[in-house]
Amino acid sequence: GIAIIYGSDTGATENVAKSLHEKIGEDKVDLLEVNSISPDDFRKYKTILIGVPTWYIGELQSDWDYFFPEFKKIDFTGINTTYMQNSASMQPRTSR
Repeated sequence: GIAIIYGSDTGATENVAKSLHEKIGEDKVDLLEVNSISPDDFRKYKTILIGVPTWYIGELQSDWDYFFPEFKKIDFTGINTTYMQNSASMQPRTSR
């Protein structure tokens, strides 16, 4: 299966995660907040998109910061991962 796992303080990364969830198909991918899962949950998926916003000069979002010691122990062998990052310093682009 496929999962989108994210953390969000202001809702920006949550909005991106929810948008991807809808575009990929809610029946094809699970949407999970990192503050409500365990390291074992990562082993349930073959593909994981990880939403990790950063603050200030690259500090982890609070839920990921709290989870990070456990995250480092996860064996990702056989799991395809990709990351999306939002940052307060990122400016939205508009098309003309």
